[in-house]
Amino acid sequence: MSGDGLRFGPFQFSIDRRELSREGIVVRLGGRALDILAVLVSARGDVVSKEELMKRVWPGQIVEENNVQVQVSSLRKALDDGRGGQGHLVTVPGRGYRLVGLVDSAQPEVDRPSIAVLPFQNLSGIPEQDYFADGVVEEIITALSRIKWFLVIARNSSFIYKGRAVDVKQVGRELGVQYVLEGSVRKSGGRVRISTQLVEVETAAHVWADKYDGAVADIFDFQDHITACVVNAIEPHIRDAEIKRTQRKRPANLTAYDYYLRGMSQFALETAEGATETLRLLSLAIRSDASFAPPYALAAWCRIYRIFQLWSTDPRRDVDEAAPLARAAIERDRDDPTVLALAGHVISFATLDHGTALALIERALAINPNSVVALQAGGWVRTCVGDAAGAVECFARALRISPLDSRIHLFLSGLALGHVMLGQFEEAVSLARKSADHNPQFIFAQKVLAASLASAGRLLEAQAVAARVMKIDPFYSLRHTRRLYRSAGGIDHYLEGMRKAGFPD
Repeated sequence: MSGDGLRFGPFQFSIDRRELSREGIVVRLGGRALDILAVLVSARGDVVSKEELMKRVWPGQIVEENNVQVQVSSLRKALDDGRGGQGHLVTVPGRGYRLVGLVDSAQPEVDRPSIAVLPFQNLSGIPEQDYFADGVVEEIITALSRIKWFLVIARNSSFIYKGRAVDVKQVGRELGVQYVLEGSVRKSGGRVRISTQLVEVETAAHVWADKYDGAVADIFDFQDHITACVVNAIEPHIRDAEIKRTQRKRPANLTAYDYYLRGMSQFALETAEGATETLRLLSLAIRSDASFAPPYALAAWCRIYRIFQLWSTDPRRDVDEAAPLARAAIERDRDDPTVLALAGHVISFATLDHGTALALIERALAINPNSVVALQAGGWVRTCVGDAAGAVECFARALRISPLDSRIHLFLSGLALGHVMLGQFEEAVSLARKSADHNPQFIFAQKVLAASLASAGRLLEAQAVAARVMKIDPFYSLRHTRRLYRSAGGIDHYLEGMRKAGFPD
C-alpha cells in the first residue's frame, strides 16, 4: 500500500498522516473513529470482526461492544456520501464491517466489474451434497480469480450467505459488486444437475443462465467440466454487459477501460472498418492510461489479424508495429493470461520467434488453464513448430470449453489444419467446412478447406474453392505459408494439398 493511502468514492485516507479527506477537504473525525477507519482500510475490503476492532483499537483494554458501535456510527455518518444508507462502510450481518470501493491511490484507476459467487443451494435434501456444491463454488471462484479484468470476491466473504435467502441487491450493496452468480445442485438417482444464473445487481436482470447434467460416478470430472464451462460463459457475458454499460457513458467521462471495451466491441464486428476503429479506440485507451496492458495486446493482435483478413492497407507497417505493442503489453503485465496469449501469438507471427511465443502462452495457461484465448493461441503456434497433435489438443479443448463461442471459426479452422498435418483429410474437410460456414469472410478457412479437399482426392471441389480465394486474394502464393511454417513437420501435407487445389508457388 502506498503512503498516500487508498481512495473510496470521493474520499481518500492517508494512513501515514491518519487523515481522511473528501475531494481535498479534511473530514474531522475523533481519534477512535480514525483508528477504526485505519483498520478497515488496511483490510483492503475484507470483513473485520467487532472482536478484531476492539483488539486493534483498544489494545490491552476491556471495552464493551457498544463502544465499537458508537464509533462506527460516527464514521458511517462521515462516509454516508449522501447515500442515506450504509454507503462505503458496510455491516456484514454476523461477521463485522468492511469498506467497499477501495482503490489504491498509487495506481491509475481502471474501472473493473466485480462479481460474487454465492454458495449453491442443495435441492437434493442430502446433506452430503453440500460438500459437492461447495466444492464447485470454490473451484469457480478460484478459476474466475485468474481472469484479471474483473474483481472476484473471496470465498470467506461470499460464503457468509450460505443457508440464507438473500436479495441480490442486498448482496451487491454489502459486498460492493455489480454481478452475482447463483446456483443450485440437485441429485436424482445416479445423475446430478447443476443450474446457474448470472444476475446484474443494479437491475436484477438475468444476464445468463444454464444447466449442466452429469453422472455421479464421474463426479470429479463433472466438477472440472462445470467449472470450465461456467467460467468461460461468464467472462463474455459480463464483457458484453460492460460494453453496453460503457456505450451509455458520455465521451468526456470515458476511462482507459471504457475505451478498451469499446475497442473490443468494434473488433468483434469482423470488418475492415471495425478493425480501424478498434485501433483508434485502443490508442485513446493507451493515451488515457499508459500502464494499462490489455489495449497494447489487443492492438498488436488487431494489426496481425487484419493482415490475415486482407484488411490492411500497409501490411509491412502493421507487422513492424505489432511486435513492439506486444512487448509493451508484456512489460506492463506478466500475469494477465489474455495479455500473455495475445502477445505470444503476435510474436510468433511477426518475428517467427515461436519459442518465446510458446513460453508466453504456457505461462498464460499455467495462470489460467481454461483460458480459451491462450488455448487458441497455443494451437496456432504449435502448428508453426510442427506439433500437430498438440495443436489439435489445444483447439479441441477450447471447443469443448466454449462450444458457442462467437469466434468458433478460429478453433475449427485450426483443428482442420492440425488434421491435414496429421494426414486425416476427411476429418479436416468437415472441420474446415464448418469454419467457413460459421464465418464466410474468414479467408484462412477457405484456404484450409481447399487443401483438405484436394488432399482427400476431391480435386474439382478443391479447385473451385481455390479459385474463389484467388479472386479475393490475387497476390497469395505458397511462399507466404512456407515463411510462417518453415520448421513445421507435417506442413508438406498442407502445401501439397494447396498445390493440387491450384494455388501458385
